[in-house]
Amino acid sequence: HELPLEGPYDIVVHELLGHVASSEGVASTIADLLDRQLCSPDCIFVPSAAATLVAPTEVLQLSQLEHTLHFLHNGGEKELRPMIKYNVLRFDPAALLAAPQPFEKLNFGLGRASELSGLQESTLEFVTTRDGLFDGLHFHLHVELDAETTI
Repeated sequence: HELPLEGPYDIVVHELLGHVASSEGVASTIADLLDRQLCSPDCIFVPSAAATLVAPTEVLQLSQLEHTLHFLHNGGEKELRPMIKYNVLRFDPAALLAAPQPFEKLNFGLGRASELSGLQESTLEFVTTRDGLFDGLHFHLHVELDAETTI
């Protein structure tokens, strides 16, 4: 249902980003604010943009803590298997077999709801930078807080 909100807003601070940037509904939420004309023309969004990057990885050597986290997050599953998400702490970029590429990009400051609410489609081609046994894909966030600060 729709909440009555008074605008226009000059700044919107949000953190609706999931392990894939759009997975917690940030795009549709910001698009709804824009569609309802609740943002001023110069509205500042913090963060201003987010992207999910993806890259092929080789076999990871998990620590005991990472094995435990995998067990807890995957219903008692002990082994790493295809099509199963597993978490690692402080992912070692040396495990990447190619440079990361954008899986999705969200720019909140464009002022156009259509840029956020539509499906994104692209073709990615990875060129490996070294030998290694392909084991899966690594996804990570790239978040622009403002023009100078990225995490």
